[in-house]
Amino acid sequence: MINSTCNPVTSKIAKSKHDLERIAKLRYQVYIEEQGKPYSEADHTNKSFGDVLDQEATLVMLEKQNTLVGTMRLNYLSTSFAYTQYYDFFELRKFPDIPLKTIGVCSRLAVSANHRNGVVREALFSAIYKEGYLGGYAVCFAACTPILFRLFKAYGFREYTTSYIDPVVGTLKRLLLIVDDIEHLKVVNSPFYTIAMELNVQPRFNKKLFEQIFLDFRMENEAHNT
Repeated sequence: MINSTCNPVTSKIAKSKHDLERIAKLRYQVYIEEQGKPYSEADHTNKSFGDVLDQEATLVMLEKQNTLVGTMRLNYLSTSFAYTQYYDFFELRKFPDIPLKTIGVCSRLAVSANHRNGVVREALFSAIYKEGYLGGYAVCFAACTPILFRLFKAYGFREYTTSYIDPVVGTLKRLLLIVDDIEHLKVVNSPFYTIAMELNVQPRFNKKLFEQIFLDFRMENEAHNT
């Protein structure tokens, strides 16, 4: 359980059909009713929003007094649906030496409008980090709108390639988190740093590959802006 002073929240992993239905309805409230995004997968009759990736995902649920207030999804690239959906999108050909079973993708962050505070947000991100690391992932990809970039950056995610223009969402920044890059997590004061220390996170890959990719992107970006 993750507690605030007077607003206790609990995190758990979705296990049942009922859990999936609750998640789909919260997503519908946030993505469709509130943000007005025209996702083709949305079920307007039942006011739910799910997709095929949910079938292979780890779905984190955050509850307050038995009410679902937040959710986030983690998929592994070693599963068929995630591989098909994300391999080209995240340009994973740039990482040929990284086993697919160690690559995760975070998506479908949704928090109810009256619970968008630091406690709920940090609980969701922390749960995903813990579940992913304990599940064997060393690299986590994510895509976010520009308005959320600062949030993801504060947790240690970094841009490594150009933005993608999605027909539904618009501009999406494509981000990468090296889960065991303790030095970077400490430098940016990421909440993940404390968790990494608690879990005794150990390096799994040589960071030189990633650092070169980050450097190439920065140089390309600087050249484009001059």
